Amino acid sequence: MSDYPKDLKTVYKILKSVEERAKALPWARKRPWKRGTHVWYEYDLLVVDLHDLNTKLAKDTLSRFVDAAEDFDTGAICFVTGIGKHSAGGFSKNREMVIKSLQKLARKKENWSIYSQGNGRIVLVFNKEAAPKSATGKLDPTLKAGIAIFIFLLLMSSLQHCWPK
Repeated sequence: MSDYPKDLKTVYKILKSVEERAKALPWARKRPWKRGTHVWYEYDLLVVDLHDLNTKLAKDTLSRFVDAAEDFDTGAICFVTGIGKHSAGGFSKNREMVIKSLQKLARKKENWSIYSQGNGRIVLVFNKEAAPKSATGKLDPTLKAGIAIFIFLLLMSSLQHCWPK
C-alpha cells in the first residue's frame, strides 16, 4: 500500500467498515464490494464505484467522503452509481440518492459543485483549484490551443484549393 497516493490510503481507511458490512449483502458472493476492485484512479480523478452496495451502504460511503473531503489532496471524486440494471424497477436508487445528497451539499458549501459524466457517473468537486480538469469536463487550455491550431490549419488547407494559382 506504500506505493499508493495519500488520497487512496485515506479512501481505503474510511471504507474499511463499508467493505466489511458489504459482505452481508445478499448478492455479495456473486458480486462482492471490495475497496481493491471498487476504488481506483482514472488518470488523475479518484473514482469510487458504488455498484454492488445497497442504498444504505452507498449513503454511508458518500457521507464518509463528505466528512473527509478536507483530508484529500485531490479536489474531486467521481462516484459511479450505475443506471440500475440490477435494481428493482430498472433505475438506480443509488444514483438518485447521490444526486439529491450532493445537490443539497453543493447548495450549502460555497465552492462545491457536482457534474454528471454520463449515465451512472457523478463527480463532486469540492476544491476547484485542486480538481483535475477531467472532473469538470473542461478541456485543458493547452489542449484547447492545440485543437484551435488544428482547425485553423485544416481550414487553411481547405481554402488553399479554392485560390487560383
